Amino acid sequence: MFGKKKLKEVVGTHLSGLDVPENIIVCFGLSDDGIKITVPSMKKEYNIALSKIQSINYYNETEVEKYIDSSLGKAIIGAATFGVIGAVIGSRPKSKERKTVHFYLNVDYSDKQIVIESDNGFAVGSIVDFFKKLKPESRNTQTIEL
Repeated sequence: MFGKKKLKEVVGTHLSGLDVPENIIVCFGLSDDGIKITVPSMKKEYNIALSKIQSINYYNETEVEKYIDSSLGKAIIGAATFGVIGAVIGSRPKSKERKTVHFYLNVDYSDKQIVIESDNGFAVGSIVDFFKKLKPESRNTQTIEL
């Protein structure tokens, strides 16, 4: 129990910032010491010390896909109950929506940036919250005089 490090992890796809191809699966972990990014398919591991990390943020993007759904079964049921008019009404195509939410984890360190995409919004949010507990000074807004 003593000496055990807290570790927050998320699995996602690499978008930019590392010397590996885009859209490759990575495991991102944040502990008291810093960041550990593992690329299992290439057997690579990246470590970034906590002192070098300037900020960790996330944002999300919702993708809405509209499609038309038509069912032969509904036409048959409509025809059986109400005849030809029921078949026409039952076979009428219906417009439906499918929503997909993507979460992006953004790490700024030493004037560089790493972006990782994940579908697990809870894990991404817990990593950002854990980082803010480790480095409370990252919450402060930087004031720039012009």
